[in-house]
Amino acid sequence: MDALLLALVVYSAQVLAVVSVAAVASLFSREVIPSMRLTYWYCVSAVCVALPLFAPAPAQMQPVSVAFVSGTAPSHADSNVTVSSFGLSTAALLI
Repeated sequence: MDALLLALVVYSAQVLAVVSVAAVASLFSREVIPSMRLTYWYCVSAVCVALPLFAPAPAQMQPVSVAFVSGTAPSHADSNVTVSSFGLSTAALLI
């Protein structure tokens, strides 16, 4: 997906959420004065216009290098690694 299209989809979803919450809040407030209702919706539209200002800064990606080595891995018999097994009661104690 193109970055601009993705930003538009995210912005549209944010506007939908803000307007939905504002509409539900408007229903519960039951404001009867039309000028107050108009001022309320002006403030809601101002919040919707200001939504891109509240966007977090994009995370900076750090370059990573990977090196592949060909060869054989050491077996467990060659190394000094000990493998221990736990029973069910020991696992219950660890949790």
